Amino acid sequence: MTHAAVDTPLEILPKRRAHATVIWLHGLGADAEDLVPAATVLAERCLHPLHFVLPRAPRLPVTLYHRFRLRAWFDVVSEDFDQRGTPAGLDAAVETVARLAQRELDRGLPPERLLLAGFSQGGAVALQAALRRTGPLLGVAALSTYLPQRERLAPDGPPRAVFLAHAPDDDVVPIAVAESARDWLEGRGDEVTWWAGGSGHAVADDALAALAAWLESRLAAPPG
Repeated sequence: MTHAAVDTPLEILPKRRAHATVIWLHGLGADAEDLVPAATVLAERCLHPLHFVLPRAPRLPVTLYHRFRLRAWFDVVSEDFDQRGTPAGLDAAVETVARLAQRELDRGLPPERLLLAGFSQGGAVALQAALRRTGPLLGVAALSTYLPQRERLAPDGPPRAVFLAHAPDDDVVPIAVAESARDWLEGRGDEVTWWAGGSGHAVADDALAALAAWLESRLAAPPG
């Protein structure tokens, strides 16, 4: 069984014409509204106006949570971060991101101005979606997250600009899991910017400052 994101994505539009669109996926059990404070801070720290698209995951019975229904991009079927989710579930989540991305491109957004982003489970989906795309992309930002089912990714896909942030004391997704993803991405040839700091499983203000600086450098660079 496959699932798609439900409801209309929450959108935050700048007062001036946006220079980039950020599709930002929330974490397991959260909602789009939970990302509004972080999106607001990021928008304030960036000189370039940003358009945020914050989708909502469907409510799924999550296996490792006694089948309790939570907003989830895919079912969590294993304690092993490398194998979380079923292939079909992860594929459906990636397809949701692809549809949202295509909607923005159809609106006239250049693909070089599209950033995929996510926190925790949303970050896992954002990474998968970015690495599966064949066309241009501004980059992908993944916070407090992991990279599941990497064996299903083509090792010779187009290299991506990747921003990873993780707290050393994260007790939900251990930092070693993120470091493993970082090393794998670097081995694949991706341009990885790594930021370690903050505390716990949360979006730290300092992480947003580092993300804003990285994003500004990407937007200021000539396309191509």
